[in-house]
Order: sequence, then structure tokens, then C-alpha cells
Amino acid sequence: MSPGNAFLGLNAIVFAGLGLAGLFAPEAVMAGVGVELTANSSLVDLRATYGGAMLGIALFLASCMGGTQVRTGVAAVFWVTGGFLAGRLIGMAQGDGPALMWQLAVFEVIWCVLAAVLWLRYPAQQAR
Repeated sequence: MSPGNAFLGLNAIVFAGLGLAGLFAPEAVMAGVGVELTANSSLVDLRATYGGAMLGIALFLASCMGGTQVRTGVAAVFWVTGGFLAGRLIGMAQGDGPALMWQLAVFEVIWCVLAAVLWLRYPAQQAR
């Protein structure tokens, strides 16, 4: 399996896991970051965003594996993770972020760099 396909597979599994957790245990997902869900509409929205959207991303990444769309899938990982990172940094700039937020930001930087390297280098690997 090529590095690009392995990276997409790993990301598809992670996004699917987050999506399933968001759909079926949104309270537990949010409790980990200190968010209390008090209205039914917040549960519905969380299931849509952290459940449905994450599952959609997982399915898209899985559909990019094994063919000519690997580079597109890796680019998607870069932009989605970069979006998480940008939102997290903007949020932390509004006030102090707990240690978990800083740890996630560091992970997201590393993940973006890895995705960027694969995105930029994948066509050369595919030609071999």
C-alpha cells in the first residue's frame, strides 16, 4: 500500500470513529472538552456536525483510495485539518485555551505538515 493510501485509510478510520461517536454519544464527545449540551437542538446540531459531516468526510477519503484520486484525498485531509487548526487558534486567541486545546493544535500542525508532504510528493510516487 502506498503512503498516500495508508494515510487516507488511517484518516478515514479516524473520521469514521469520530462520526460514529458524534452520532451516538454526542454528550460524551463534548464532555471531553467541557461542553454541556442543554437543548435538544444542540444535540441534533452536534449529531449533524460531529456525526454526519465526519462520516461524510470518512466516506469521501475512503472513496479516494486506490485510484487516481489519492492526491485529492490527501489534499482534503490537509484542508480539513488546517481548518480545524485555524478555528482552534482563533478560538484560543480569544482567551486561554486549556492544555488539551494546545495539544490538539500541535497534533494538527504535525498532521497538516504530513498531509502537505504527501500531497506535494504523491504524484512522483504514483509514477514509479
